[in-house]
Amino acid sequence: MNTIDKELESRRGEIHFGLEVLYNLNMRITGWGIPELDENEASKKLFAMIDEELAKLKKEVNKRFHAVASKFFWSHRVIFIYYSPFLFA
Repeated sequence: MNTIDKELESRRGEIHFGLEVLYNLNMRITGWGIPELDENEASKKLFAMIDEELAKLKKEVNKRFHAVASKFFWSHRVIFIYYSPFLFA
């Protein structure tokens, strides 16, 4: 287990608690607008929505990391190409 794994594992309970608060708060808010709320149906739909939003977030984060890595790669290639005549002269 590396340092990142240890750090994340040490916060697993906090992450779970945050997700639990997100779920419970949204179920409560949904119940305010629907007095005869079918909690089972609402729960399934809420979990589906949370799953969809997590998938979107994963894509956004991956795009950001890919963009940064790509920018880093190309900027260093340009620097190498620019300076290469001086390196091999």
